[in-house]
Amino acid sequence: MNICYVNKTVATLYENADTVMNKTYKNSDTGVEETLVVSSISDEGLYGMPLMILEECGEYYKVRTHYSYEAYVPKGDVIFKDCVGQQMVVDAIFVDVLSVPKVQGVHLASLTRGCLIEVTDERVDGYRKVRLLDGREGYVPEKYLTEKLFPTDTFDEKGTAYDEAAFKAYLKELLEKHFAGSEEKFRHAVTETAKTYAGTQYRWGGKSPLGIDCSGTTSMSYMLNGVLTYRDARVVEGFPVKEISRADMKKGDLLYFKGHIAIYLGDDLYLHSTARTGSNGVDINSFNPKDTCYRKDLDEGLLKVGTIFW
Repeated sequence: MNICYVNKTVATLYENADTVMNKTYKNSDTGVEETLVVSSISDEGLYGMPLMILEECGEYYKVRTHYSYEAYVPKGDVIFKDCVGQQMVVDAIFVDVLSVPKVQGVHLASLTRGCLIEVTDERVDGYRKVRLLDGREGYVPEKYLTEKLFPTDTFDEKGTAYDEAAFKAYLKELLEKHFAGSEEKFRHAVTETAKTYAGTQYRWGGKSPLGIDCSGTTSMSYMLNGVLTYRDARVVEGFPVKEISRADMKKGDLLYFKGHIAIYLGDDLYLHSTARTGSNGVDINSFNPKDTCYRKDLDEGLLKVGTIFW
């Protein structure tokens, strides 16, 4: 496989081999269709994430991510490496990579939550020595690093759970190893991860604290806890999420609306990234009409509930 790695804090992944496209919308006020030039962004790659090259397209590579999503990345945003050592996940809104294990160190890079960084065994005064993709070495406070629970060595086009028996075995092992064998602990961890994005601005195709969209929020909340779901706001065959009834939804399950997705927090509350005027970011709303954060449109517009436990 021809593998490259994202070499920017956040690299835009495009739907086409171009940054823009023409798209037709219906004006909600006039009912008239309008053609606009808009960004073709479909996803983002975070620093250190591997991408499999599918083909070369001018100034872009068509790539597939480790979670089976296909898009186009500018060639200048990636780097080729023969091998990368043990990676850990950045678990902070932002963290600086410094030249020495002191706050006075030269700033080498800034990474955001979800970025991957190669680590060494060296530890100095609470710092972990790390290695950037370009070979430079630096230091990061170790408290801002966490174990990478999700696999990044498979790029199957069929989806991350097309082999249902293999996925169930993987999920069982994941729960036993990292969540004391408890489904409830996993569900709690996913919702707590989702809450770390609270207040983040809405960014179409985004998946970091710089800006995040609805499916970026849900997919990252699951990814950082070891499960790779589909990147967009729909249930897709071959991926882990299966539809269940609204009556059966539990904490951590996914809520599907028309072109939108949220994560259920329990107690009638759900978290989502919304572009709605007045919110424009990651917010918490309720299905309970008595709550001040109740949204009737989403309560009545819920189409599906999905879970990975089936």
